[in-house]
Amino acid sequence: MPPENGLFKTPEEVREEYKSRLKGKNGGGKNWYTDRVKGGITRDSDGNIQRSGAAWWLQGLEQEGFAETAADRNKNLAEATKIQTLTDGIDLDSLKEAAGGRKITGDNVKSIGISANKITRDKPTPVQQKQLDLQTEAGNRATQAQEDSTSIARETLADQRDGRKDTQTIMLQQMQQQAVDSRLDRAERADQRADDRMMQMEMYERADRKDEKNRRRESIQALVAGLSSLGAAFAV
Repeated sequence: MPPENGLFKTPEEVREEYKSRLKGKNGGGKNWYTDRVKGGITRDSDGNIQRSGAAWWLQGLEQEGFAETAADRNKNLAEATKIQTLTDGIDLDSLKEAAGGRKITGDNVKSIGISANKITRDKPTPVQQKQLDLQTEAGNRATQAQEDSTSIARETLADQRDGRKDTQTIMLQQMQQQAVDSRLDRAERADQRADDRMMQMEMYERADRKDEKNRRRESIQALVAGLSSLGAAFAV
């Protein structure tokens, strides 16, 4: 059964895991016997079974498989106790990050615990995180305002180019009209002057639209300056 915290088994989980195994068919033991001798059975560095205390004196009563199961239980229990002691008080999320998907064991728990403590120290406090979020939000608004200002500037430049083209067109039309006027009578010239006035009105309307865009650009520039001041204030 995997550990509840996803990283290592607690001593309580190890005890619960081996409780039924020691007393069941595969554990080879009985309640009255296992409860008294299970703690005295271990393995040496070569993996051989070692007995002490009541486990040594009562080994003749063991059933097959009990010693091996008890030794594994005591080894895992000792490791779980070591891990729990060295990770006590360390943030679980920092432990998971420091472990990087590895299982925490008695051999690597110390180094992982040191890394986890460093991760915890480097994490911003809630107040610091709030300030960072506000700075990021202000920066995003300033960037958006700058993009809007750039877009308006491009539109204005395009309008200016269009205006120059319109002026050239009007000048050409006026030159052509002068040649026509020389061949038309007074009534036709009067009609043409009326057309000229209409064209001038259109030009005035274009000029008004340009003025309106200029005012929009100035407003956005003022907004950008205000947001920049706000971002600087939060940075302090």
